[in-house]
This record gives sequence, C-alpha cells and structure tokens, in this order.
Amino acid sequence: VLMLSVVILAWTVGSPEMLSSPFGRFVFALLATTYLASLAYAISIRRIENPVHFADIQIGVDLILVTLLVHSTGGAQSGYTFLYLVDVVAVSSLPKGFGAASVSIAAALLYVCISLLGYLKVLPPMTGQTVFPWDLTREDLVFRIMVFLGGLVSVGSLGVGLARQRRKAGERLVMHQQMAGDLASLHQNTIRCLSSGLVTTTLDGTITTMNDAACEILGLEGQPLIGQKLASHIPTLDAVLARAGALGRVLRDEVDAIRADGLGRRLGLSATPLSDHAGDVIGRVIHFQDLTDLRRMEQAVARSEHLATIGRLAANIAHEIRNPLASISGAVEVLKRLPGADAEASNLVDIAVREVDRVNALIT
Repeated sequence: VLMLSVVILAWTVGSPEMLSSPFGRFVFALLATTYLASLAYAISIRRIENPVHFADIQIGVDLILVTLLVHSTGGAQSGYTFLYLVDVVAVSSLPKGFGAASVSIAAALLYVCISLLGYLKVLPPMTGQTVFPWDLTREDLVFRIMVFLGGLVSVGSLGVGLARQRRKAGERLVMHQQMAGDLASLHQNTIRCLSSGLVTTTLDGTITTMNDAACEILGLEGQPLIGQKLASHIPTLDAVLARAGALGRVLRDEVDAIRADGLGRRLGLSATPLSDHAGDVIGRVIHFQDLTDLRRMEQAVARSEHLATIGRLAANIAHEIRNPLASISGAVEVLKRLPGADAEASNLVDIAVREVDRVNALIT
C-alpha cells in the first residue's frame, strides 16, 4: 500500500523525478527493509521454537519502521499514523505475549516522541523531505496528538476486548474439543467392545458404519461394507423393516443372513430410527446377534426331550406287558403241578412257559 501510494502521488501530485530523489530512495529503502524483514521471518519461522515470542519481535520491528515512516512524512501530520493501529489489531490475535494494551502504550510513546522531537527540530529531516514536522502550529500539533491518542485508546480497548474474547473462546474450544474427544473415544471403545453386531444405515439401507463384531458375524474379516446395501447379506431385512411401519422401530425379530463365505446364519435383529441434531430421521441403527448356535442347541435339547419321552413310554409299556406275562407264567406253572396232568398237558404247559420267556426276552 505504501509503495503504491508513493508511486501514485509521484505521478499525480508531484513528478516522476520524485521517485529517484533522495527522499524517494529513502522511502524505497524503507520498503526494501520491510520486504527483507518479511522474507527473513518467512525463512526462519519453521525453526522458531516460540512463535508467539517471534511475533512479538515482529511487532517491535514494525513499530520502529512505522515510526521512521511517520517522521519522514511529516511527523504529527503524517498520513501513515494509521499503521500504528494495524499493529494493535494484529497483536490482539496472539494467544499470549505482548497484549494490545502494551502495544498501544508503545505506539503512543513512539508517536508522541517522534512528533515532539520532530516539531522541536531535535531530529533532522530526511534529505529531500517535502513535509516537515514543524510545519504546524502548537495548537494543531496538540490537536493531532490528542486525536491520535483518542483513536489509539479506542482501538486498544477494542483490541483488549477482542483478545479477551478470543482467549475465552479458545479455552471453550479446547474444553469442547477435549469433551468431544472423550465422547468419541468412549463411543469407539463401547462399539468395539460389543460382542453383537451394530450397523448404521441410511433410509435406503446403505451402510454408513459397522463395528468389528458385525463384520465377524457376516464373515467379512474386518472389511466393512461401507457404502453397500445391508440387504445383500440379510435378504429379508427390507421386509422386516417394512412391517415396522413409518417409525421403523423393530423391537425383536429373527432373520436369516448369508455370510460372505456362503454359510447361512440365524440372527436376532432389532432396529431403531437414527436422528440428526434437528430430530429428523436420517437412517436406522440395526443391532443383531448370531443365534445360530443357540437355535441348534434348542433343537438338540428338544430332540433329547423327545427321545427321553419315547424312552419313558417304552419303559411304561414294557412294565405293563411284563405284569400279565408274570401272571400267565405263574398260572401255567401251577397248572403243570396239578394232580392228574398227563404228558400232553405238561408239554403244552412247557410250550406256554417257553413262549412267555421269549416274549419277556423280546421286551427286555
């Protein structure tokens, strides 16, 4: 801005020869010093351990350069006194170091000193200078100093308030970042420690997040199906969600799933709507467990109970058959020992006993 203003003034108000005059050379030397300082800052910034302290040094160099510019362009009547205010605003963005109040005080002292010393002709003017600090009345000098100090106090006060608000906002930001980090860590640890599958999907069933347990149940080996349809592994999912209606809440249901290796699994599934911060439903949270082994155990238990019932029935039937067999066997033995039994009757009795024993062996 300074370089452009000098060139424009030389071409409009003055003459192009002003740029090659001693004063023009001084202004351009001051500009070159500023550019070189900025270049040195840029080169050394990566090796600076304390960037805030480094910024304080830059502010100090800026104040010195601005003071030289103000003295060379008329002291109190210089048009570049606003550059002091730029430093006050700039320092307000720093987290620590020199504050806006300190820079405001330093700028006020430098401006007052350079104005008074120039007005009293203690400091010599620059060669070729056209506007001199003493080209003012005492009243005009005091007025300009008071106006500048008033503006400096106003900007300094705003800078102090800005720095305070920025510091508080930074503290709140750090606190909220820590809270968000803790919540994110808690969320990740909780989801990771779940032994059941947890999947979030959009309203059309596209997977957005998926925990490790869900990958293991579906046989994905740690490769989540982000961006794919969950229905490709759970074919009846859409029908289950359709039965849930507009709320999309499934308290409990069982579905058949197909693993990546082609094996079928039986899943116990529940689903709840997923809402954003405004309360609008943007998807679903689907939670499922692998019930395949449990259902196999239930079938094995049911079969065991069925076989036990058959065993009890067989034992009861055997008991009921053996009771009349024992009675028949006893009665036949009595008939065999009755007096007057001939050989033929005895033979028939032996046949009956033998057949009773065979039926008893069959029952056993």
